[in-house]
Amino acid sequence: MQLRQVAGHINANGDIVSGTGDFATIHRATGHYQIVFEPQLKRIVSAVATQIFPPDGSTLDNTVIIHISNEECFLHTGGSSGSDADRDFCFIAVGEA
Repeated sequence: MQLRQVAGHINANGDIVSGTGDFATIHRATGHYQIVFEPQLKRIVSAVATQIFPPDGSTLDNTVIIHISNEECFLHTGGSSGSDADRDFCFIAVGEA
């Protein structure tokens, strides 16, 4: 099985700061982002995401993956109060190429 890694740093506006170049992002709503794999993966193996919150972020500020498929990933970012918040985050998705 040949694996492909899709990875990136996304800012709070949904813009790509850096990454592997084989994905697009859409800022759907406050704290909600869509990442589209281009081309799609044959089979998703794993994905992780976390907020970038300098200088000493709180573990209560978080990013969660709410949906993932061979084609896309939806993420939700929030603040320490549990409310939706636009935040910088990074992600890595691995799947069959």
